[in-house]
Amino acid sequence: MHRQIASAAIALVHLILPRAQTHVLPSPSSPLQPDTQPPPPPPPPLLSTQTCPTSPKSFSLSEITYLRYEVSQNVPTAPPNTTQLVFEITNTATEISTGCALQTIMSPSGDWIEDDAIWYTCLERTIVVDDKEYPVRTSARLDWDEWRLAVNQTVTVSQFSTLTLTPTCTENKTASQYIKECSAPDVVVTATSDDKQHSIGI
Repeated sequence: MHRQIASAAIALVHLILPRAQTHVLPSPSSPLQPDTQPPPPPPPPLLSTQTCPTSPKSFSLSEITYLRYEVSQNVPTAPPNTTQLVFEITNTATEISTGCALQTIMSPSGDWIEDDAIWYTCLERTIVVDDKEYPVRTSARLDWDEWRLAVNQTVTVSQFSTLTLTPTCTENKTASQYIKECSAPDVVVTATSDDKQHSIGI
């Protein structure tokens, strides 16, 4: 039973991650690189007089699911205690969707390793412009105690949004394990092109 639940917890990370996508769009300007990684050499600049289509007015978040799984230390060969948040995010301007999976584990001392400053890398997508592929890089971080989620996506510009989740949760506790499952409703949040954080309650 415990192994089945552990397998389900691990599988949850992959539950909503969509298949890789490639989108063909009009020429934007050269993409910027995310601040969290050393910038690789940029691709050749693109010439275009059109408004950049990869600057979204908003992000759509869906399939928001949370799972915390703990097993008593008295259980033989118990899997590590883990907490996960997974969701799908769609750029409403380009309709590019990707999956994000945030995960923490419990330390041997019994404390949760929940660093609110960690940016988790989501699945990378691509845009094809003039027969050249450009990466669509998305990352997310979470204040695990406050349910405050921030997302950042970089294509030709960096777009940033934050929101405060208000999930509905259920708990199941026995002598050998504890499971907390939560879900939050789908939501559309405004994206900005700077690092100003806007709290949006849902």
